[in-house]
Amino acid sequence: MINWQRFALIIGLLVGPSTQAQPVQPNIVFVLADDLGWNDIGYNNPEVVTPQLDGLAAQGVKLTQYRVNPVCSPTRASLLTGQTALRTSVVRPGLPLPLELGVMPEPLQAAGYQTWLVGKWHLGETTEAHLPNQRGFDHFYGFHGGTVNSFTHMRGRGMNATLDWRRNGELIDEEGYTTHLLADEAISLIENRDTARPFFLDLSFNAPHTPLLAPQEFIDHFARIDDEDRRVYLAMVEAMDVGIGRLYDVLVEQGIADDTLFVFMSDNGGNARVGGANNEPLRDQKGSPFEGGERVPAFVLWPDGLDGAREFSDFITLMDWVPTISAITGIAPPNEIVDGFDMLPALRDGQVVARGPSIVGSTTSWAVFDGDWKLVERNLGTRVLRFLFRIFEDPNEENNLLEQNPDVAARLTAILDAHPDGAAGMPVISSVVNSPDFTAPIGPQSWVTIFGENFSRLRRIWTDQDFQGPNFPRQLDDIEVTINGEPAYPYYISPTQLNVLSAVTSATGPVNVQVTTTSGPSDIFSVEHQTLAPALFMFNPADRKYIAAVHPDGVRVARAGLFPGGGGGGGGRRMTRPAKPGDVITFFGSGFGPTDPPTPDGEIISSPLGLANDVTILFGGVPAEVTFAGVVQAGVYQFNVIVPDDVPDGDVAVVAEIGGVPSQADACITIAR
Repeated sequence: MINWQRFALIIGLLVGPSTQAQPVQPNIVFVLADDLGWNDIGYNNPEVVTPQLDGLAAQGVKLTQYRVNPVCSPTRASLLTGQTALRTSVVRPGLPLPLELGVMPEPLQAAGYQTWLVGKWHLGETTEAHLPNQRGFDHFYGFHGGTVNSFTHMRGRGMNATLDWRRNGELIDEEGYTTHLLADEAISLIENRDTARPFFLDLSFNAPHTPLLAPQEFIDHFARIDDEDRRVYLAMVEAMDVGIGRLYDVLVEQGIADDTLFVFMSDNGGNARVGGANNEPLRDQKGSPFEGGERVPAFVLWPDGLDGAREFSDFITLMDWVPTISAITGIAPPNEIVDGFDMLPALRDGQVVARGPSIVGSTTSWAVFDGDWKLVERNLGTRVLRFLFRIFEDPNEENNLLEQNPDVAARLTAILDAHPDGAAGMPVISSVVNSPDFTAPIGPQSWVTIFGENFSRLRRIWTDQDFQGPNFPRQLDDIEVTINGEPAYPYYISPTQLNVLSAVTSATGPVNVQVTTTSGPSDIFSVEHQTLAPALFMFNPADRKYIAAVHPDGVRVARAGLFPGGGGGGGGRRMTRPAKPGDVITFFGSGFGPTDPPTPDGEIISSPLGLANDVTILFGGVPAEVTFAGVVQAGVYQFNVIVPDDVPDGDVAVVAEIGGVPSQADACITIAR
């Protein structure tokens, strides 16, 4: 039997590069590993056991210069839309993909494709409209959040742990290792498909993302590895490799492997600090704009459409798949604006694709690629660092050429500055706090803090100029806040937090709050005063954000640890001399919320998050003036205080009280006048 799709492609090649091949509609399979490092696949590192992936890559086209965004949600948003993370506004884990943006499965579905997502979503669950079944997928099986326990299918820890295992929106409680279950589901969909229609499968594993868990039989294969994290990580990778091999075997058995465009990639670089990954010899890791965060193992295998058994060393990004698949299938891309480039001529017959600059990155760190140049910009809140590399000559990014090539750096910086940020979606309110005690009436000029999403258009970076004087970053777009129908003046605005001054004369009953942005109004958020209490920031593992720890029974706060930083303007150094009255001392603490999590994946808190509670610091029982209290990084709180005048000399215990709850571990410092 003649394979007419392959015949059409061959004819397209024979008549010359100027003639496009006829569109075809192959099956499309994307397989994503989660946090797989550059050195964590067998063909890059023989320590790693991935015979199935190695074999498939050897048959197909290895993409040796493949770039992604350095954290998960931005990568998934860019892959499905063909746009930069900046343009989508999904710049950090857990942000919802704006509903106005189209995604790859939608036009495929409209053209007759069967569309399936198996595994990780992590692109929003604020409303039902954000969920996969409403975003072009006929079938969804997996989890909505960033990660789950591979055996219990729970996300979060301790009191925050919740089941996150679903099929088409319904929670399901079933046993099994997630990697095995996801592979089983993908195989079942293929075996039970409508054979008259092509399919699009997005198989997004949670392996080898933390928490590091694997069946013992796989862990035993790496008994020679001393490091426990690395041992379990490699076991997770091998288990995933087995599942991918099983999946491809089914494609072969069904007689459709040749007519399937099969893409494998990692969503970002490996988590080498706490996740057991290895990105060597590349610089840095997951979350970083350096190569260790953005350059990942990847290959494409399509026997009917691409010659295999070769390496493709041209620059290519995850955003290029949308226009490339559009060129293959003749189906229009999901969005009018696409930042990727059609790489089919280069992949198919070696044509040079005249591509422009490409931007990848996340949060406040970005990389601009243009030809053999790479500009890295890292915003640290108080300063911006830039680096310039000849990335093909210097793949490990050892030689910063910024000073020698200021014109190139200026040109690439201008490209980054000019690239539009995505418009925020509809504003959503999640909680409202009146500090210090919401049970008190709201009077004129009362401080009310509103938490939620999409309160502002995204600012790409906040530079040190934004922090000059008393003002924090403010959005430039119009925004209106009403409390019980009366305007409130917003004086601090970020995408997830609003601080407003109430204009009402008195409000002692239910309070109705509404936020209106250029995208439209939020739903009215109604609260009874007596149901709220003073709030600290707590970390919500469900969407990896800090939110107010509001609870009807009072302040939810674990007793906290407290330890001193620098003194006398020491800038965070450990104290090396006694303190004296008037010194400014920095204390750091943890445990001031119900959880004390590690740093969120890829998230950097570049501007401190102030506490909504009253903070009291006592030196030997004497209250001190607190000049700053806030969250400075995940799980770490900072207090800047002035040593009171009437504190006694000698060793003095320092206690922090947050919302009236004292710290469990006192700090002890020495006072000497």
